[in-house]
Amino acid sequence: FALVREHGPLSVHDALDAVLPVVELLRFAWEQFRIIHRDIKPANLLREPSGRVRLLDLGLARADVDAPGPRCTVQGDGMGTAAYAAPEQIVDASSVGPQADMYSLAATLFFLLTGRPPLEPSARFALRILREPPPPLAHLDPRIPTTLSDVVARCLAKHPSGRFADHASLHRDLDSIRNGAR
Repeated sequence: FALVREHGPLSVHDALDAVLPVVELLRFAWEQFRIIHRDIKPANLLREPSGRVRLLDLGLARADVDAPGPRCTVQGDGMGTAAYAAPEQIVDASSVGPQADMYSLAATLFFLLTGRPPLEPSARFALRILREPPPPLAHLDPRIPTTLSDVVARCLAKHPSGRFADHASLHRDLDSIRNGAR
């Protein structure tokens, strides 16, 4: 999302306007086709002049996680962009579920609001992403509502079970915050 690099972090309202359609797209892709994107990051969001946001690059997407047969990703393979990949994806990208995309989307939202990923990549990044919690958004920028900081922190939970159970719940909470941020 070059806009952030050029002009700085987005407002809460603009950042939520950017990610809410992506949550809906992820919900649809999961419910209809069992697709997990596995590489959500700011560079894969494209904002058109009309303001519409598109999610790009399905190169790492995986469909039908429960289907028998060969897979392109084998157990133990990690993939995705490290600064935005869920901890379980760093360890084993072959078995991630929709909560991995929720993590990556929250990390992207974190970037849109602060201009940086939740954890900066480093030599020990894999250990940090598995163990170290990112700083709360509300501590980095007092303009960010605590409710949004809490939703992002929940999505950035180290274990998938700590995240939202489904996309609809995440969308509902983010939309409620957006409507309050007008």
